[in-house]
Amino acid sequence: MGLRNRLVVWGLVGAMVIGCAGAQRAEADGEAVSMQDAPAAVQATIRRETSSQADAEVSIERMTRGRTTLYEVEIKDEFQEREFLVDERGNMVRLEDKPD
Repeated sequence: MGLRNRLVVWGLVGAMVIGCAGAQRAEADGEAVSMQDAPAAVQATIRRETSSQADAEVSIERMTRGRTTLYEVEIKDEFQEREFLVDERGNMVRLEDKPD
């Protein structure tokens, strides 16, 4: 990811943190969403991130924070578990690899 893209992502993260400080709290569990019900841009990001993991189990939750909708994606396979947040435009907001 280029420097400009990183700055844009961090700018989005910063704006969300500031904007969410006084906004209503997100639902603790979010709302489960199927791949087909997620926006096309979110689907494309998930496919790109799971392209090498044919047997991966994918779960998606939609969360709303103020006026911002994010999709929390969890990918599990036999080797690793990963979580990331994607906005409605398909931009990754956060990526986290979890140790086994």
